[in-house]
Amino acid sequence: MNSQDCLETIVNGLSTPAILQHQGRLLLNPPARALLGYTEDEVGTLVGTLEEWFGILQRERAGDDRFAQEARRESDEVDPLIIPVRHSSGRELWVEVSGYVGESEDVFLLRNVTDQMQTLEALRQSEKRWRALAENLPGSVMELGIDGTVRWTNRPQEDRSREEIVGTSALTLLDEKRQEWLLAALPESSSEQPATFETEEPLPNGRSMWLEHRIVPLVDYGTRTGYVVHTLDVTEQHERERELREAIARLDKTLNGAVLAVSAALEKHDPYTAGHEIRVAKLASAIAEEMSRQDIADQVHLAASLHDIGKIGVPSEILCKPSRLSEVESLMVRTHSQIGYEILESIDFGWPLADVVHQHHERLDGSGYPQGLSGPEIPLEARIIAVADVVEAMSSHRPYRSALAIDVALREITTNKGTLYDEAVVDACVSLFAEGFSFSGRPRSEEPDVSFRRNDAVKAVAPHPS
Repeated sequence: MNSQDCLETIVNGLSTPAILQHQGRLLLNPPARALLGYTEDEVGTLVGTLEEWFGILQRERAGDDRFAQEARRESDEVDPLIIPVRHSSGRELWVEVSGYVGESEDVFLLRNVTDQMQTLEALRQSEKRWRALAENLPGSVMELGIDGTVRWTNRPQEDRSREEIVGTSALTLLDEKRQEWLLAALPESSSEQPATFETEEPLPNGRSMWLEHRIVPLVDYGTRTGYVVHTLDVTEQHERERELREAIARLDKTLNGAVLAVSAALEKHDPYTAGHEIRVAKLASAIAEEMSRQDIADQVHLAASLHDIGKIGVPSEILCKPSRLSEVESLMVRTHSQIGYEILESIDFGWPLADVVHQHHERLDGSGYPQGLSGPEIPLEARIIAVADVVEAMSSHRPYRSALAIDVALREITTNKGTLYDEAVVDACVSLFAEGFSFSGRPRSEEPDVSFRRNDAVKAVAPHPS
């Protein structure tokens, strides 16, 4: 067996795809034929095709190919090179080519790297898309190393180009205050919970520019390798929030003015209860805060300020009657809860204020009116107003009796705690007065102390359902 036959035998026996070219003849071993999609009979037609695939023969002869350059090295070995080739079906493959370029024969080993190249190309395209996205994001985006060095930024600063920023410490781009915030925020950030902080920059016109800084760590196999810092101008958002707060404040002022106007109109209709709703609102909101329910204190105050609005539909001669009411008159007074509900139900307060006004005379045991609700069926706001209403009514002057002492009113709600009135609400109310709460703002010691038996107080209050 001569050397040529020996070489062909070796190439054919390789498990790796290999191509042997010798004196114009091509030999593709079985793995190479399987890779490129050609039969043994078709191999003889591939000389020109190989030149098209690899450009090896022509460029090697012309001396302008890497194969030729490598071939001139002393060992005549060719370092691996990844190039595209055509399968017999016409589809493109990527192969890693390495081997030997000799004077009379060339041996090339092939490795199919199409999957890897497609993955690499997908990664390149993905990076290209995300880079384009980052470069066009509003605000400033910087990629920092773990030591705070800027690796990349999407835009220049006023006095520095992007090239000048990259490689410098991010701290040199910030004032002292923002340096402190950044140094504090970096270790606190996590992939699940990016760190965010805002800074206020004074402007020459006396206003401020607000910047929001969002820091997301870069993690590689569980190790933090850097950070992405996104800085966004949120001044307009702050301006909108300020304008919204001012608008809400104006609306609150308007609403409060409307409530006061309604209360004033009701006082004209029922002068003996002048200021009653205002005082009930003061006590009711204080009870809510004493119960640590600041979340409903404002709602309770508003509902209490309007809880008797329905009395506008009750004849004033009944409301001001200085003696016991008849059964029919009592029933007419009791309609004020329903009338108040009907007045308010069409107004959207964002929460069921009309229901609270409707239910402020309900009692825990179901003995109240107008619906006979009991227990948890009565919302907390209505239970609070019920207690405040009773305490204020008993301690204020009425056409059919003089004002009673606060102690009498507190004894009334304490005795019926858990039966008529909510226990937690009663406890909060009693605590308030023990701490010095006063409707008039006077010290507790100056409140009138009129001795009055509870039974007498109940009798005095009973003729007029309030």
